[in-house]
Amino acid sequence: MTNLSQITNLKVLLVEDDIHITKMYTKFLMNAGAEVLHASDGAQALELLALNTVDVLLMDLGMPGLNGYDTLQNVRKNKHTQALPVIILSNTTIDERHGWYKELHAMGISGVYRKYETPLRELSEIISKALLRDSLSTNS
Repeated sequence: MTNLSQITNLKVLLVEDDIHITKMYTKFLMNAGAEVLHASDGAQALELLALNTVDVLLMDLGMPGLNGYDTLQNVRKNKHTQALPVIILSNTTIDERHGWYKELHAMGISGVYRKYETPLRELSEIISKALLRDSLSTNS
């Protein structure tokens, strides 16, 4: 059972180009008490990150313009966002055999989840685990 209060008062940047997915995630996160910023591509995400401090980044990989992989590279190069927990929510097929999978994990992502295979009710637990991992790694 997911405890929605785990993400109360969090500031989340959702980077997603599909308006229907955006609305669904935003509604869920806001109902759980999170503040949600939205970018529809990587370039817009980087602009928002330059102006805002967020607790977690939820990002698609397959987006027009600056895709999620290239966006993540830029996030990790910036000293203000290099340790930001990043969760990939994408329908791009990535598994352990895929070159991107290893590279994404080497860049310190918190996890890769397929949008249509991950129940929405699990999203707050996924975020909470990412934040816990982040706090454990920064405190060790």
